Amino acid sequence: MFDVSILSNRDKWIRAAKAFGAGDMAEDFIHDTIIKLSNKEQVNDWMFYFALRNTVVDNIRASKKQIELINHEGLDIQKIYNYIDTFNPYDRKLYNLYIDTKLSMREISNQTGISLTSIFKTIKSCNERIKHFIELEVENHE
Repeated sequence: MFDVSILSNRDKWIRAAKAFGAGDMAEDFIHDTIIKLSNKEQVNDWMFYFALRNTVVDNIRASKKQIELINHEGLDIQKIYNYIDTFNPYDRKLYNLYIDTKLSMREISNQTGISLTSIFKTIKSCNERIKHFIELEVENHE
């Protein structure tokens, strides 16, 4: 069971999380890290430090991934979401799950029972379609 005594210096972990870029979400990331490590018998400060760092970085990456896909100057983001809504139900549901959660493709595969290969191909296809849609929109605005 996770030894909660590691959290005796709460302020230290909040400062660390903020240093990794967590901002106001620092306590949430600490909580997520505790959950991730809850099945470990031994957790020392270094293990918690690196797990916290990975939690923050993974969440920031997931947020950036979503922003990079839809945040283009001069484009109405709602148009992109509306375009995603035209995908077939399987693609739309899987793609929205991928961009709206912080789950990796492997985690989605484990949770849904869908093969990792199928998820990868679907996400790749959706990204290519969205990229093409964005290129067309940019051309039309020029």
